[in-house]
Amino acid sequence: MDKIIIRQIYTTGLVFLWLLLPYAVHAQQNGNRDAEHFKAALLADSTIQLIDVRTPAEYKEGAIAGSILLNWKDSTAFEQGIQKLEKNRPVYLYCRSGNRSRQAADRLISLGFKEVINLSGGIKAWEEKGYYLKKDTPESTKGKGDH
Repeated sequence: MDKIIIRQIYTTGLVFLWLLLPYAVHAQQNGNRDAEHFKAALLADSTIQLIDVRTPAEYKEGAIAGSILLNWKDSTAFEQGIQKLEKNRPVYLYCRSGNRSRQAADRLISLGFKEVINLSGGIKAWEEKGYYLKKDTPESTKGKGDH
């Protein structure tokens, strides 16, 4: 009788783990990264689509080089802009503090983007590390999200 109970517990545990596996893989491919890891990934992977979801005025104050402006507060422009992104390439997002970009990341994940990473603490965290910001006008989204 004890062997039957042990077998049932074991089987239940295996089923539970099997059901959690897709979530674990998804969690590894999406989430927050601190400025140090975010920058390291940008330097290591040329396929990353780098998206700044702040307003044009915020973008002009300084942006991460190679980023594309897709203003989260302009929902029409944002939705049109994400249509130009490739779902199978990584998308890295940032805003001022990490809140808007987290919301934008959730939107991209819901649309089936495979890897979506948010800069934890936003551009404020980037600046605190002393990392470079370019100061000029927003880049066009015509380049399909290349950086």
